[in-house]
Amino acid sequence: AADVARPNSVRAVGAAQAANPLPIVIPCHRVVGVGGRLTGYAGGLAAKQWLLEHEAAHNERVQGVAATQRPRRPLVGPVGRPPISPFRA
Repeated sequence: AADVARPNSVRAVGAAQAANPLPIVIPCHRVVGVGGRLTGYAGGLAAKQWLLEHEAAHNERVQGVAATQRPRRPLVGPVGRPPISPFRA
């Protein structure tokens, strides 16, 4: 909600996620709560955590050895910011 300049619209964000017909293609599992807290996911929080970890591990394999020489980015940005995509360089 904060990322689209509507910080009070958290319920609208939740409703949009709940209506997502393709949750892996449209990655609603990357939406996290304030401070990086894992919040609602139709597949359960354990599945959400696994997906985030799996994406980060896949990203490291794709980028090869150079990825191990850089500091690892957190999956979640600063408070009030969206998750950092593990696929960004």
